[in-house]
Amino acid sequence: MVSHNFFKCYKKRIRGSPEYEIDTENGNMLFGINETIKGKNPGEAFWGHHTFINFQDEIQAETDDAYNKKVDAVSDFGVMEILCGIPLINKSSPLGRLIRDRENRRYLIRLPQYVSKFFDEKTKNNRIRAYGGQESISYRINVAADLVEDAYGAFDMDRVKANYNKKRIIKHFEVTNKTYQHYKNTLVLEPIYNSSKTYVIADIGDTAETEISVIGKVDNKYQLVYNITTYRLSLTKELPELIEYIFRKVGGHYCSIDCTIMGKPVYELLSEKLNQKIVDEFGKVIKLIKRVYWCAFNEDIVTGYVKDDDGKLIRDGKGEYIEKHEPTLHFAVTRLQQMFFDKKFDIPADDYKFDLQFSSYVSLVSGNKIIYDTTSEDHYVQCMEVFAILLWLTEGLPYLSPVEENDNPGFGIW
Repeated sequence: MVSHNFFKCYKKRIRGSPEYEIDTENGNMLFGINETIKGKNPGEAFWGHHTFINFQDEIQAETDDAYNKKVDAVSDFGVMEILCGIPLINKSSPLGRLIRDRENRRYLIRLPQYVSKFFDEKTKNNRIRAYGGQESISYRINVAADLVEDAYGAFDMDRVKANYNKKRIIKHFEVTNKTYQHYKNTLVLEPIYNSSKTYVIADIGDTAETEISVIGKVDNKYQLVYNITTYRLSLTKELPELIEYIFRKVGGHYCSIDCTIMGKPVYELLSEKLNQKIVDEFGKVIKLIKRVYWCAFNEDIVTGYVKDDDGKLIRDGKGEYIEKHEPTLHFAVTRLQQMFFDKKFDIPADDYKFDLQFSSYVSLVSGNKIIYDTTSEDHYVQCMEVFAILLWLTEGLPYLSPVEENDNPGFGIW
């Protein structure tokens, strides 16, 4: 900005951060403002400004807190707004309300990535692979700039943010295939203070990253404490060993692995190492204390049992109790939505990755199905979906089951 030839022709004065300002020779002033939507007071940089033209990029990320401070930061003659971003329709976002207002339709200009002279067939194929297909919601929103009318944010972010805790910070670590040998020095872990139960969950990736989270149940709330991201670790050795180490260091009670695509070998190895077998004097297994749980989002999950009009469980022709099932992914999202509504979580407010991925997670009703997708990444969201299923399998379903489950242990593994 200081040395560019364009500004040399017009500038009279330039000031730098925290707020950029360019005063021109003909009396105009150009301000560069950061809304700081993740800060303690989003949008406060608008105070004191009365703009004639407002040009904003990444408008889909704007929050109500920032927007409310921008509303009156206009000149007496009004303001011309040029708002740019991806057409992500979130019910609770300023952009979502703007897009859904039909009076604004004539002012909306859709510019897909195709308009760039650099967008060629190779670029298109790369985007298709990256977003999981040309008909995926993420491709249609990010590349084709489609207004996907029935695609909305799957989570009400106002309710999600009601679970944020500004007094805590997320403890985040990264382990790559190059730093793996030093992971015991990298990870600074300890049992969660006052936690009655500790959960270790993982969304498994091979070429993509793996997200591992550690959550503790403290004062009847589920406190997110650790987030460990790994890159390109072996599924048959390095990743199982790392998760076992994390589980033992934090004194875990339960562990769950996303086995939808890549996680099966990790699940099998961890089951062998962490599930506790109680044997008799002859070495025969007489009891299994289950620590590791399976989760697959391309399967159905048991959500209860069928009852008659008198409330009694119904058996089938083989004498088995008849189960009720739902698609696992939809059930997980529904459970998370309810937990956010009930303020069951304690999430560090500085966990920007959590906030970004949950606000980018969208749902689309297609026929009699609900399709979930993202406009950014969703590994963290999927990790929390695994947690929702783990919680159901350990604290929800056992109370509905007509068959007694294994006794739940009171203490984790150290």
